[in-house]
Amino acid sequence: MADTGDRRFERMRMVMRLILAAFYYLAGYAHLTSPGDFVAMIPWLPVPHAIVMLTGWAELLGATGLLIPRVRKLAGIMLALYAVCVFPANIYQAFAHVPFGGRVYGWNAQALRFALQPVFVWWALFCVNVIDWPFRRPGAQPAMFEYYLVSPGPRPPFGLIPRFLWGEDCDYDSDGDSSDPNSTLWTELHVALRPACTEWVDICAIEAPQLVLRIRSNSPDLAKRAASFLHDATGGELRSSWP
Repeated sequence: MADTGDRRFERMRMVMRLILAAFYYLAGYAHLTSPGDFVAMIPWLPVPHAIVMLTGWAELLGATGLLIPRVRKLAGIMLALYAVCVFPANIYQAFAHVPFGGRVYGWNAQALRFALQPVFVWWALFCVNVIDWPFRRPGAQPAMFEYYLVSPGPRPPFGLIPRFLWGEDCDYDSDGDSSDPNSTLWTELHVALRPACTEWVDICAIEAPQLVLRIRSNSPDLAKRAASFLHDATGGELRSSWP
């Protein structure tokens, strides 16, 4: 099982997602309710007012996506790209001395804003588990979270597991030792949530006198939920370690 350091690591990411979502909710609201300052930053673009309205809605959608597990990674990636795309407007505002909120900001404030722009890109990618840098070494193995189900009965059809984990309409990849989705005798299964496939659960039989299924994931929540689901469906004894 994961140590407390890994749990703190994941809690940190959750807090960062909430902070970023709050920031983009406020930014989106500002774009939609006070577009004038933002329009002045992109005079070279066609229909600047419409673009500001679209970016406001994009910020609100991105912030909402950070709070929905099924689209969280996509939302983080899109918000990172968004932070890159708006950078030219920030550069124009600085060099053209465009006022914001009735005030023209000096180079100290502009330099701070330029420095923070790549932080926004990193923050969006880090808080949705796309990158670990700089908190984990490149090439370091991610923590694994495991449960063991001893002497289980017939297994549920394997398609029920991803639907339980990610919702009835989830899009997932699967692999295992059964081609029949209604089989109850499978002993190997790997399911991953598309499109990124970074959220996954792996189930396999280990060498033991009786049937023992190891349920493993890189997410403590997914591992626990998958193990509880299988335990409720098949019986047997659920353990957090083996032997």
